[in-house]
Amino acid sequence: MNKERRKKLTEIINDLNTSKESLEEVICEEDESRENMAVQNENYEKSEEYSSQMEDASSSIEDAINALEEVIQ
Repeated sequence: MNKERRKKLTEIINDLNTSKESLEEVICEEDESRENMAVQNENYEKSEEYSSQMEDASSSIEDAINALEEVIQ
């Protein structure tokens, strides 16, 4: 792989890291919001599901980052 493509992949990795950090902030905000809800509230269960889905997405982003880092090594 040439230097130019490595540079592009490095930029993509940086963008993915930034996106992952932003997503983790949203997850924290959702979790904090849920802490203020009554457990019986139907939104509580939805909030748990949303957080779980966002955590799955964060994990997928991390997998993509790791795969790209292996490519540029």
